[in-house]
Amino acid sequence: MVRSAQDKCPNVLSEEKVVNDIRTACLAKSQLVESAIVEQAGSVILNKVNEVNLAVASTVSDRVIDEVVESLSKTCKNLQSGEGPRKRASTGTEMGGRERGSSESSTRSERSDTVSQGDDTTSQKSDPSPLATPQLPKRKSLHGRKLRPQSVVGEGIVLHPC
Repeated sequence: MVRSAQDKCPNVLSEEKVVNDIRTACLAKSQLVESAIVEQAGSVILNKVNEVNLAVASTVSDRVIDEVVESLSKTCKNLQSGEGPRKRASTGTEMGGRERGSSESSTRSERSDTVSQGDDTTSQKSDPSPLATPQLPKRKSLHGRKLRPQSVVGEGIVLHPC
């Protein structure tokens, strides 16, 4: 561009300072296009990288959730069938020893004495061993837990008017 301008207008572009100014202006204009393309490509690349990161995070979290759900369902099935794991760290069955065994037997005999003194209905329901699980009321069904509470509007209950 500068050469063709020098060929067409040799008198105006005879000074070196004017030619250098034109070259720097043309260089800045060409760099503007180049930098815009690079910035646009950079933003597109960053968007794609963010999409890939989200996809990877989603895949990892889905896989972890699937594994947890599978493990929980296996454990639930084992517990329902009565084949649950028998190890309990809180009761000390894993760390059993002679001292623990003697204290457990005395605890069992004390509990059996107290249970036998109680009424017959509770003695039939409870197990005198410390390893027995407590008898808890059954959980409500899933349907029952999802129901909304009954509305009190229209039942004669008057709220304080503002």
